Amino acid sequence: MRNEKSKKNSDTSRKASKRIRRRLIAGAAAGAMLLMQSGILPVRAAQTPDFSVLGAVGTLTAQQTQEAAAIIYKGLAAHADEVDFSGMTTKVAVSNDTFQDLLTVYATVIDGWDVGLLGYKRSANFGLASSRRSGTYVSGMTLTYIVDDADYDAEYARTAAAVDAIAETVDPSWSDVEKALYLHEYLAIHFDYDHDYDSYADDFETESCHSPYGLFLRGKGVCEAYTSLYGILLRKVGIESLPVLSLTLGHTWNLVNIGDSWYHVDVTWDDANDAHAGYIGHSYFMKSSAYMTAHSHEASDWEMITGAAVDEAAVASDLDEGFWCDTHSTITPYQGGWVAIEADESHKTTGWFRHYLYDAATGTATSTDIHSLDATWYVSGDPAHYYVGTYIVPSAVGEVLYYTAPQSIYAYVGGEVYWLYDLTDEQKAYGDIYGMYTEDGMMYIDISPSPTAASTRFSIPLTDLRPNVTDVETTTEMTTTTEATTTTTEATTSTTEATTTTTEATTTTTEATTSTTEATTSTTEATTSTTEATTSTTEATTTTTEATTESPTEPPAPVLEDGDFDGDGIIGVTDVIWLTRCLHGISPISAEQADRMDLYTDGSIDVFDLAMLKRIVVGR
Repeated sequence: MRNEKSKKNSDTSRKASKRIRRRLIAGAAAGAMLLMQSGILPVRAAQTPDFSVLGAVGTLTAQQTQEAAAIIYKGLAAHADEVDFSGMTTKVAVSNDTFQDLLTVYATVIDGWDVGLLGYKRSANFGLASSRRSGTYVSGMTLTYIVDDADYDAEYARTAAAVDAIAETVDPSWSDVEKALYLHEYLAIHFDYDHDYDSYADDFETESCHSPYGLFLRGKGVCEAYTSLYGILLRKVGIESLPVLSLTLGHTWNLVNIGDSWYHVDVTWDDANDAHAGYIGHSYFMKSSAYMTAHSHEASDWEMITGAAVDEAAVASDLDEGFWCDTHSTITPYQGGWVAIEADESHKTTGWFRHYLYDAATGTATSTDIHSLDATWYVSGDPAHYYVGTYIVPSAVGEVLYYTAPQSIYAYVGGEVYWLYDLTDEQKAYGDIYGMYTEDGMMYIDISPSPTAASTRFSIPLTDLRPNVTDVETTTEMTTTTEATTTTTEATTSTTEATTTTTEATTTTTEATTSTTEATTSTTEATTSTTEATTSTTEATTTTTEATTESPTEPPAPVLEDGDFDGDGIIGVTDVIWLTRCLHGISPISAEQADRMDLYTDGSIDVFDLAMLKRIVVGR
């Protein structure tokens, strides 16, 4: 439920929501003209889904909403240029509001169903007609697309096939929560947030980054793209979903329907570190409105894309503490359940491999500790310090559970542990393994100097990583635990977001996790003016839809402190080493680094700055 502030600002919320819908839907429509009635043609028949979930959008009745959605759906399925509304049971009267409401329906179909994968939702033109019985009404609407007609069939087939291929990997025997979890993991592993969204020069690039098409084309997109693809995939496996919008946050995410309840899922913000595949947060998976409000989503203008207030939906809180909460790496399906890597409460460098069996009827899970790994990810070039926490990433292929250590790959099979691979000297030069996933017979590993730095990806054929049953790894770093089964209510999640810190290898410290609050949406606001049609049903006047566009606002980049030479968010021994190397002429120093390292503030980088840096490090 919304908080008191949200209730007091209900009117403001509804006004703001209309603005965000206009901005999301109608941008880049400047100068668009309403088409003449004679230019609108009926489209080929296509089987349509049940659009009752949309309810009544704005001034449209529920029947008008569903009929308009079905007509638009058929038009998109046929790759039509226009659709005909003149056959609707009740004609849609001409007004600024009805134009906007039809645009909302148009965008909702594009965002939620695969027929709209290449749809361009930020502008539309309307045809007008009039009759004695119905007066002036909206007789039709243009449909536009991201790609040119000559490329459409091939690009749509490729994109739709990619969507189907993902959906086909979902096990139909899983519960709806498990299906939603699997797709959440898949998107966070395979796609990254598009930080370049505000640098694109044309409509194709701008629209692509807000579309699932862009995710497949570039491997990255903004929150609209994540939300849309997640919703489409959920529907493919029989789960209803609708986008949630917030102008205040400049953000969109999903409401997901499980049974008789709805839950918030924000895949974009759970994709915490897009440089490392498999490093995934679960802070915003299957959450209540109260939880989201208390954790980075506080705003009074949440609305579903249909215009309905979120608190009109039955949003539940019974999954706020799901078993998925206590891990920051991939939760992978394994032996009829799910394996999650969770840090030991007292010894943070130890990761426990917990096998969960989820009970959809009770929303709880039984867990078995099947294995543990004690490993430290050391600060690059500084073996005396390490990053607090465990960065193990698992990935199961059949009965083989692959997982990462800092510079090695291992497998857990049938209760035994096998060494499979060590990084080459070339790979070690890039750092340690902070990400991994398997797909199509290959393993992909992300190697980086720190948990938050950019990574370099390498691939290894799985045929080179087959466990040798005669070569069981018995190092002291790796221990297989005595199996102990416990029945749990859902595990409690830690919601504190902090930057990664370092500590002496012999010192136990509090755990820090990295979290990225990233994602904004391209927003545009349109105002529509109309001119009454005055003659017969075959005559129409034209009206101009004028719009102003507003670029999305990306969350500000982290402010780096003076003294943070390598830009990893930490002022420590590593920075001292690098500055020393620079002063000895061993390594270069950039202008940006020089600005941060002029600690003595005399306009030059010298031993005085080095002395100041050492004092900062010692003081901390």
